[in-house]
Amino acid sequence: MTSAQSIQRTIDELEIRNVIIRIAMLTDSGDQDEYALLFSEDAHREMRAEPGKPSVVPPTKGRAEIP
Repeated sequence: MTSAQSIQRTIDELEIRNVIIRIAMLTDSGDQDEYALLFSEDAHREMRAEPGKPSVVPPTKGRAEIP
């Protein structure tokens, strides 16, 4: 991996982490409109209490379905 690739990988990872943190913060604050904007138009979302367990809320397909 070149130095430029390594730097880009670090930047990408930080951007992903920032989105995850923002999702968590908006989940706590209850701003659903801003929360939904963090997902792509064709997002598929499931919320599970544990891996392999059923979704705790109905799965959503598409940003418009995210409450």
